[in-house]
Amino acid sequence: MLIEKVLIGTDYSAPAEQLYDCLSELKKQGLKRVILIHVIDIQSAGGNAAELQVFNEKKLTEKKHELEKYGLEVITKAPIGFPPYEITMVAKEENASLILVGSHGKGIIKNIFIGSTTFDLLRTAKTPVLIEKYQDVGAGNCKPYCTIKFNKVLIPTDFSDASLAMITQLKGTKGMEEVIFATVIEKSKNTDELESKKAEFAEKLAILKQEFADAGYKTNSLLKEGNAANAILQIAEEEQVTLIALAKRGQGRIAELLLGSVAEAVAKQSKAPVLLFPSR
Repeated sequence: MLIEKVLIGTDYSAPAEQLYDCLSELKKQGLKRVILIHVIDIQSAGGNAAELQVFNEKKLTEKKHELEKYGLEVITKAPIGFPPYEITMVAKEENASLILVGSHGKGIIKNIFIGSTTFDLLRTAKTPVLIEKYQDVGAGNCKPYCTIKFNKVLIPTDFSDASLAMITQLKGTKGMEEVIFATVIEKSKNTDELESKKAEFAEKLAILKQEFADAGYKTNSLLKEGNAANAILQIAEEEQVTLIALAKRGQGRIAELLLGSVAEAVAKQSKAPVLLFPSR
C-alpha cells in the first residue's frame, strides 16, 4: 500500500494534534503531501461562517508551516458546508491515498467535525479511512493506543471481492512485519455445512498465508465461529495487534453508502486503530 497523500481532519484539540505523530510512520509508506482540513458546518455556524473560515484558515496555515519543516508538501482547506460531504469531496479532488481521523474508546472525538460524526464520513468516503485510537482521553494525558500502526496487522476476510481487493492493496506495505488473517463463520444450516465451510475457508486462509509468507511477512491465520465483530475484537486484543484492516462491506452487501454492521462495530469498539477500505 503506497500512501503518498494524506487528508487529516482536525479540531486543534490535544487528541487531534496527536494525529500528526502518525506522519513519521506514513513517510515510510511514501507520504509526500498532507492536506489539512477543518470544515465549518454551515448549519451550526450560521451567520458566523465566513468569520470562522478566516480564523480556521489562519490556524491551519500555522500548522502547515510547522509540518513543512519535516519535508512535506502541505495544503490547507477550510470549506463551509456539510463536513462529511466536504471531506469526501476534497479527498476525491486531491486524490488522497488516506483520510486520517481520531477516535477513542468511548466514541469518536466529539468536536472533530462540528455537527457531524466520523461515522457519517465512514459511510460516504471513497478513500481508505484510518481511525486513530487513544487511551486516557479524559485524563489530560491522552496518548495513542500504539505508536507504530503497521507493525502487526489483523486482516479479517470473508473472501468477498471487496475483502480480496483490500488484501491486494495491503500487500507490499512497508513496515508491515506481521499479518494475521482471520475468517469468522457466523451461520451454518447444519453440521455438514459447517464442516464444509471450515474446510473451504481453511484452504483459502492457507493460500493467503503462504502468499504473504513468500513476500517476506511473518504470517498467521485463524478460523473462528460466532459473531464476526466480537470474534475480530477478541482476536485483536488477544494478539495485541497494532492495526485492524478491513473492508467497509463484505459478502451480501449491496448499498455502497451504508457502513456494514461488522465494520461499524469494530470501528466503534476496537482499542486498536482501524483502517477501513471502501468497496470498489
